Amino acid sequence: MLDSNTAEQLQALRKQLDQLEQEREARASAAVEPVARAAAASKPAAVDLDDALSETDSWLFEDGEIDLEAILDGVRNHATDWFDEFNEDLKDTKPSTLLLVFGLGVLVGKLTN
Repeated sequence: MLDSNTAEQLQALRKQLDQLEQEREARASAAVEPVARAAAASKPAAVDLDDALSETDSWLFEDGEIDLEAILDGVRNHATDWFDEFNEDLKDTKPSTLLLVFGLGVLVGKLTN
């Protein structure tokens, strides 16, 4: 049968193989995690109809006239939230990607003029 030296070498090779498989699985799961996070972040937020209707009711005075200050406050709040989310997205983006998009925008602008 197998001598003890060959058996020890086989066991050492099995341990190395197990270790390499664990490292490969860790790398694969680390590569999948940012993709899953990005996919979850890109899902559109669900709009609650009751909340939307209550916001429009808050834009009206008791006599039915439109309250412009309430509308402006609502727009300002939504814009602030959107810019905060956009800023978080920009923090996660590589600078080279931003430069590429900016350069493409300049190029398209030059070509359309």
